[in-house]
Amino acid sequence: MQFLFADHTLDADRRERRRGANAQKSIGFATLTGMIGSTLLTVAVVPSLFVVLQQIEARSPDAAAPPPLTIELTKFV
Repeated sequence: MQFLFADHTLDADRRERRRGANAQKSIGFATLTGMIGSTLLTVAVVPSLFVVLQQIEARSPDAAAPPPLTIELTKFV
């Protein structure tokens, strides 16, 4: 008889441990997809968007060349 009760308590302990499994899976899935998404955004989308915006800026009629950078070299005594 004790064997039967011990088996039921073992099943109850297993159920207790499994209760948070779905929450852990969903949090893990959200974390993994977030990391993959942010990596793809950083590696692919941001540089592409930068190039596209540079091309749009170069085509605009107001795009004038910036003045040349002049540096005066002085010797401090």
